[in-house]
Amino acid sequence: MYTVRLRYPQDMGIHSQDAHTHAVSVDLYVKHQIETSQNTHNTLILHNARDVTVALLALSNSPVYDAVIAS
Repeated sequence: MYTVRLRYPQDMGIHSQDAHTHAVSVDLYVKHQIETSQNTHNTLILHNARDVTVALLALSNSPVYDAVIAS
């Protein structure tokens, strides 16, 4: 199990972060067939290393957040 944390700007509210993280989760599933679980407003749980690699590549060009491996 791997955790990917989305680091948002400090002025972005928690509810906005939560909604955006959910949208990212749906986007990963639709575009890359990566299943995730969202356990906080800014973290996603992925289940294998391949999915983490593809997800980080897919999320790397966002102007809204930085995606980093938390664990």
